[in-house]
Amino acid sequence: PVAYEQVVSAYASRLLLYDSRSVSALLSGYESNATVELTGNAPGLAGNYSGSNDISQLLRYFPGDMVNLTLSNESQGPIVSQGGYWVVNSTFDFAGYSTIDGNISGTIAAQDSYAYVGNTWLIARKAWNVLTFRCQFPGCLGP
Repeated sequence: PVAYEQVVSAYASRLLLYDSRSVSALLSGYESNATVELTGNAPGLAGNYSGSNDISQLLRYFPGDMVNLTLSNESQGPIVSQGGYWVVNSTFDFAGYSTIDGNISGTIAAQDSYAYVGNTWLIARKAWNVLTFRCQFPGCLGP
């Protein structure tokens, strides 16, 4: 259906935005009352973020404070409709440089739930499980 194709496109566009590290562009893809849950091996960042203000704080660090950031090896599971939302399950690798942590890399298992708001598909809920996290500087713990 058309909604499926629009969600696929919205998701693909969002992945490209991470490389740009534009906090405002990334934030514009969330509902104003969206939630982000970050779990797993996410030193200094694990937790729940609710609403634009909290989510922008997270995005200012990752990817905003990165000197560079690349996402790769992205793979998607089935994209399914669940109760008015479209849910995208995926995994991807990331690599970059942070002045706080040095060279970083890792793998994330993600679940993004999209809702149709104002004639566009926006993220209503994001759950990221950081499966692996590697950093250069001893004792790096994030912000």
